[in-house]
Amino acid sequence: MELNPQWIINFPKGRIYGEQGNIGTQCMIPNLKFISEGNGLPSYVLKNINDFISSDAENPNNIKFKKVVLQNAQKNPDIFVNELLSWLFCTQKQFKSAFCQGKAIYKKGAEIFATFTGLGKLGIGEQDEKTAKDII
Repeated sequence: MELNPQWIINFPKGRIYGEQGNIGTQCMIPNLKFISEGNGLPSYVLKNINDFISSDAENPNNIKFKKVVLQNAQKNPDIFVNELLSWLFCTQKQFKSAFCQGKAIYKKGAEIFATFTGLGKLGIGEQDEKTAKDII
């Protein structure tokens, strides 16, 4: 990386950190966050992070991930950070929080109506009809 900063080895490096259980601020997440600068595919980042995140909001990895993403949001409030938070809240079945992030994404100029529909359907599937109705 020092010899050629254009090389994209952050994904494998981040994956190794994750497999070691080092998902926190100094390890996995910073090595995957470079996608927000337009250097990769968001779906690839989420696929790699998904292996270390669970539906349990109290899971230590979930807590670390949320903390790092929120810290990044304070430093650089871009749409990617909102997308990461929305994805995390969907994974944790916290659809109301995911909807709040979706609204923030929309306010930043992104067209995400299909996302809202999908989020509403997830809420219905998880028997969270009130939140699903609010979203739709």
